[in-house]
Amino acid sequence: MNTFYDNLINNLKNQLLSVYILQGKEIILCQESEKIICIYAQKQGYSNKKYFYPINELEWKHIFLIYQMQNIFLKKIILIITIFINDVKNDNYKYIIILLKRINKNIILIIKCYENYFFKKNKIFLHHTYMLGTIVNCVINNKIEFILWFERKINDLKIIMNKKTKKLLYQYYENNLFSLSKILEVISLIYFNSIIKIENIRNIITDEGLFTAYQWAQSVLNGNGIQAIRILNLLHKNNYEPLILIRVLQKILIKIIYQSHNIRTEQKKITKINNNNQILENYNKKKYIHLIYKIIKILTFLEIKIKTNKKCSIWIQLKTLSLILTKYHT
Repeated sequence: MNTFYDNLINNLKNQLLSVYILQGKEIILCQESEKIICIYAQKQGYSNKKYFYPINELEWKHIFLIYQMQNIFLKKIILIITIFINDVKNDNYKYIIILLKRINKNIILIIKCYENYFFKKNKIFLHHTYMLGTIVNCVINNKIEFILWFERKINDLKIIMNKKTKKLLYQYYENNLFSLSKILEVISLIYFNSIIKIENIRNIITDEGLFTAYQWAQSVLNGNGIQAIRILNLLHKNNYEPLILIRVLQKILIKIIYQSHNIRTEQKKITKINNNNQILENYNKKKYIHLIYKIIKILTFLEIKIKTNKKCSIWIQLKTLSLILTKYHT
């Protein structure tokens, strides 16, 4: 079965499935889908949750062990696995299919991948998934869907606002559901049970607007250290996943290195990530490539560190790296 985010609640009311694959570039929709599934699962006794970010065979074996232990002790659990797009390789497909074959009634499996329709590329994976569960496409395909999501969100938060205010939010947060969702939550707390006018939120969206990993990376590579640190502070405050920040910056830095060696890159994707072609030109200089290699190694170290110890905080290190890169901006 294949469904969209909009239909998820209706499907859950009818039946709680064993497997949910959440795929799509709209991170907030993936997060909301995960939250909704967990709420319905907890009502049926799945009280524990475990999160995994597997990148190698050893980490997958740890997940298999959890599967085995749950089967022995008959404890109900929700396993949430995040697969980053660079890690979705044949080996990972193999491990996921093994999990699907071992599924039992004590486990709800949620797999997240922040890429649109990526899992369509593996027919064997799709076959096993559709036998046990569904794929939830967490995407907004057009402006109409964006507006419908926005209207539903303000209704859920019981926000009352006039048309001018809505239009301002449309324009300011177009194609940025994550930031729009967070700012609406802030607005609902400040102006609870009152009509919100454009004057009420103008300062909020300019001074307290929440951002995404791409906007942080763009600020860093554009040399705007103050903006980068402010974004990090806001992301930290709202429990943003630091692994996403690491992966985004890694991806952009690797593209810069590729360009320095005259390797052809996909210019449209680069432009989409940073919205500024000057970024690559600024860092595509021999004297900075050595620094970029060091930064990538540090990011890899931080990634291993946080995966080894989920309680470990790396926000100070991310702020330090932001300042280092903005310092060398030209």
